[in-house]
Amino acid sequence: MHSTAVTKNPENAGVQHHEPAIVIAAFGSTRSGRAVFNSLHKRLARKYGEKRIHWAYTSKIIRRKTGGAGLQKTLATIESAGYTQALVLPLQLFPGGGYLRIQERVQERLRCFPGVQIVIGETLMHRWAYVKGVLAVVEQDFLRPDQGLNLVVLHGASVISDPANGICLGMAALVRDRYANVVAASLEGVPDQEAVLQKIARCGMADHYRRIRLVPLLYTAGMHVEDDLMGQGNSWKNRLQTMGFEVDCLTTDYEGETFYKSLASFTEIETFWLNRVERGLQSF
Repeated sequence: MHSTAVTKNPENAGVQHHEPAIVIAAFGSTRSGRAVFNSLHKRLARKYGEKRIHWAYTSKIIRRKTGGAGLQKTLATIESAGYTQALVLPLQLFPGGGYLRIQERVQERLRCFPGVQIVIGETLMHRWAYVKGVLAVVEQDFLRPDQGLNLVVLHGASVISDPANGICLGMAALVRDRYANVVAASLEGVPDQEAVLQKIARCGMADHYRRIRLVPLLYTAGMHVEDDLMGQGNSWKNRLQTMGFEVDCLTTDYEGETFYKSLASFTEIETFWLNRVERGLQSF
């Protein structure tokens, strides 16, 4: 966790909350992510109380489409409400560029309005022990070696300097060493999807396995899964089918709707998020 202690704002002396506010900092979504966020919100509200849970959306596009608040505005709101402590939980998988930008936003807020002690919580896979915990959950959906090949899909980052790329390379090496029939590729960075797909074709894996399962290691199964992986045109599904694979990506139902399965589909992953919140709150 990253903790910054500051002096209290005397304007809030009349009304103060003795428990920290909990701010969930998410990129945001206008698709399946809305159901995902709603599910997590319900679990957090049951444990910590509805009034303590606040959401901040880091995407300008999402804020414009949904009217949701950004991190700066949300922090200003909780300070005005009399909170002197706040946990900001980045709804990020890894401590990559998105996580670093959230840290920067918090520091900007504190320089201008130093009225709240803020702790920045850890991401879902902030530590390698957490990574192994997540894999232990996701591997339940892996095809066995006698059933087919699994392609784990990471997000990655297009900018070389983004720490997410190094983490994704480590993830690719980890799954390669742990499982006989699992490979990993990223959508935007490394491991490079073109190189991985070419290797799959070059090694004749379609002849050996015949079947391949796309396993999105993404928190929500939105545009990337619906369009890039399983959509029409030059999607991963169509390219793999051209190689001779039978392709699938598991789905799940939530409140009467069917979505492609992502990390958010597992109740264990939600529990991990609650653990990150609890760990962060212990820093106060």
